[in-house]
Amino acid sequence: MTAIPEHRDGLQRPRRVFGDCPWHLVSGDPYPPISRSAGSHAGFTALVGSKHGCVLNCAHLPLTPTNVTDMKIPLSPELGLTTRDRQVAPSFGHAMHKFFEFDPSYVNLNHGAYGSLPMPVRVACEKLSARIEANPDRFVYKEGIHHWNEARTRVAKLIGAETDECVLVNNTSHGIATVLRNFEWNEGDIIIGTTTTHAGVSRGIRYLGDTPPHPQVSTFDLEFPTSHAKILENWREHVRRVTSEGGDLKQTRKVVAVIDAIVSNPGACLPWKEMVGICKDAGVWSVVDAAHSIGQEVDINLSEAKPDFWISDCHKWLFAKRGCAVLYVPKRNHHIIKSPIPTPYTYRSPQDEHYNGPQKFAKLFEWTGTIDYVPLLSINAALDFRQWLGGEHKINEYTQSRNRRREASSESPRNQGNGP
Repeated sequence: MTAIPEHRDGLQRPRRVFGDCPWHLVSGDPYPPISRSAGSHAGFTALVGSKHGCVLNCAHLPLTPTNVTDMKIPLSPELGLTTRDRQVAPSFGHAMHKFFEFDPSYVNLNHGAYGSLPMPVRVACEKLSARIEANPDRFVYKEGIHHWNEARTRVAKLIGAETDECVLVNNTSHGIATVLRNFEWNEGDIIIGTTTTHAGVSRGIRYLGDTPPHPQVSTFDLEFPTSHAKILENWREHVRRVTSEGGDLKQTRKVVAVIDAIVSNPGACLPWKEMVGICKDAGVWSVVDAAHSIGQEVDINLSEAKPDFWISDCHKWLFAKRGCAVLYVPKRNHHIIKSPIPTPYTYRSPQDEHYNGPQKFAKLFEWTGTIDYVPLLSINAALDFRQWLGGEHKINEYTQSRNRRREASSESPRNQGNGP
C-alpha cells in the first residue's frame, strides 16, 4: 500500500498516481481501489467505461484528500462531486483552506497575478476536459456553444450587462489589445495611459505609438498616497489639456483613455466610474482595465457606468481557471470591433461576393482558432462555487470586514508606538 503522508493542513495526499492507492478520482467520480494488476485495471476500466462510455489509457488521478466522507465541500452535480454535507457551506477564514491545494510550505501573497483554483472548480474542469476529449468534434461543433453562451449569460448578469455585449477572451491584456487594435488610428490621435498601467498594456500602447500612423502617447501621473478627490481633479485637468491641444487636428482626432479600475501595483481602487464620466463629457473613448475587478468589486453595473469598453480577468479573483477574461463592448460600440485577434473564419469582408453587413459581435469570438475551451467555460463552475459559499456580497463583506479590522488595529495607540 502506498504511504499516504499527512500534511500540516490535515489533508492526506497520495505521493504517486499509480499503485495501490486507496481511492482514485476519474472525471470527478470516486471509484474503488485499483492496483497495477491486470485484473484490477480491467475491472476498473469496465466500471468507468460503463459510466462514461470510454476510458483514456491511465486517465485516473489520485483523489485529494483521500477520505471523501470527511470533506465538507460543495460536491454538487454541477461541480462533479458528492458529499453528505453538500447543503452546509463552510465558515470563511481557515475553514476555507481545505478547498485549495497549495503546497503546505507556500503562502500565496500573489493571488492577484494568476489566481488559484479551488478544488471543486478544478474537479469540474477535469470532468469537462474528459468530456471534450471523449469526442472533440462533437463538443466543438455541437455542445461547446451552449456552455459558452451559459458562461456569457451568467457573467453578464454579474457585471450588469447584456449577454450580447459580453464575450470571453484569454486574459485582460488580450482583450485590451483587441480593442486598441480595432481602432482606425490617424495622425494626431492620442492614447492616454497612466504611470500605473500594467506593463503588458502600457507596452502595447507604446507599440501602437511606434507604428504608423503613430498615435501620440500621453501619460497621466498617479502618485500614492492620494485620494479619490485628488485623482479626479488631476484626471479632469489632464483630459482637458490633452483634448484642448492639437490645432487643426483637434476637431477630427480621437482620444482613447485606458483607465485602471484597480491598480495592480500598488493595489488601489481608482474612482474609475467617475473617470469614465469625465471622459464621456470630453468626448474621449474609455477603455477600462478591470483585470482585478470581477470577484472583488460588487454591483459593477456596467449598463449604468457606461464605459466604452471594459475587460476583467475571471481567473484572478472569481476562481475560474486561468486564463479566462470577459470583454464587454456595449452595443453602441460593436461597430468598432471588426475582428478579434486572430481573425476568425466568421469574419465578413465588404469584398465578399455575398456581403450582407458586418458579422455580429459575439459571433466573431465564438471560434478564433483551436484553443483549450475549459478555462473560458470554467466560469460556470466558479460561479456555482461562489454561490454555494453565499454569493458575491457575502464574500465581499467578509474580506472588507477583515480589512476594517486590520485598519483599526494599525491605528491603535499600541501599534503607533504610543501605547505601553
